Amino acid sequence: MELSRRHFLAAGLGASALLALAACGGNGVASVDDVVADGPDAVVITTAAPNRELPLLLRLMTFTVKEGTTDFTSANGTGPFELESYTDGNARLVRNESWYGGAPRLDAIEVTRFDSPTAMANAVLAGQIDLASNVGAVAGRTAEGRSDLTVVRRPNDVVIAVVMRTSGGPFADPRVREALRLATDREAMVTQVASGYGSVANDVLGVGDPLYDKSLPQRRRDLARARQLLAEAGFDTGATYPLVTKEEAVGEVDSAKLFATQVADIGVTVDVVVQDANTFYDETWLQAPFYTVNWGTNDSVIFFASKTMYSGTKWNETDFHDPEFDAAYTAALSAADDASYTAASTTLQRIRYERGGYIVWGMVDGVDVASSKVSGLPTLGGYGRVQLEKAWLSS
Repeated sequence: MELSRRHFLAAGLGASALLALAACGGNGVASVDDVVADGPDAVVITTAAPNRELPLLLRLMTFTVKEGTTDFTSANGTGPFELESYTDGNARLVRNESWYGGAPRLDAIEVTRFDSPTAMANAVLAGQIDLASNVGAVAGRTAEGRSDLTVVRRPNDVVIAVVMRTSGGPFADPRVREALRLATDREAMVTQVASGYGSVANDVLGVGDPLYDKSLPQRRRDLARARQLLAEAGFDTGATYPLVTKEEAVGEVDSAKLFATQVADIGVTVDVVVQDANTFYDETWLQAPFYTVNWGTNDSVIFFASKTMYSGTKWNETDFHDPEFDAAYTAALSAADDASYTAASTTLQRIRYERGGYIVWGMVDGVDVASSKVSGLPTLGGYGRVQLEKAWLSS
């Protein structure tokens, strides 16, 4: 599997990453004193206001450490495996015999860092590793015809999106953002980037949410309307706009290149710039006006609101600051009944659709390839794909 730098960004957020993740819309905790143990198996979290989605908001990018910990060189927690060694992205994990869920079946897991998904796919196809996670449709199709390999497919698992900075720069005008959305050929993106292993999306993050608003009109390619919007906004079609991407998710670079050819049809010149992932997160993410992102989860509208669009989040990828959006987000967290929550969720999605800073052209299926000797692999979406406590190897 390949681990990106983003997975570790929360480590530098202060006294507790828990506080950074929970303190959303005034509904979070104020200090570490608001998080206390209640016996050996429970934690009590006191929030400043009602927060019905706290468990969901804490499920990802959340790091916890034992009170009083000062030595972080051994990053072992309560999971089924313990860290034995770590060097430059390569790690060895050994079975945690005292794990509460029962001892895992594997003695150890060795994690190898690859520079790209393609390199990882080539390694599993060559028999050099036993499991490659999220290697994409091309590798999946190759592996399907071989008896020594197994393919696990997780529908609509990864979102690859284009980010447009909304607070300033060339994409601050919502008419420009709408024009680029209308210039996108979503069917072609799914067919060519995902090799058909995916589905068309509608510029709303969280398509797997039970409250996903299917009443929003499916946005389709309309070049005439896109050109009209650019003209109304006075957009400079004589300039060249760098679109920064990286080889992190399978198809991410290809999606940027195909998008560039599509928006050329409305007179917008895009120069695709491929960066090393570490450089991208150091210099581009949260800063540049135009770049691609990928997320390995898609089942919650409120999750993406909290992490990427609420004006108080540290990961506001589009630098989106919208009072109506913030109010709807806060209303969702404090909703006393399902009807109020649904109304708030619908408002969040409408705002994303109408004036957000993302082009969400489609959802890409997750494709894992493993040696046929590996059994018990998870089929869960998102980061559930790395829950290997029930996996085992035959001789």
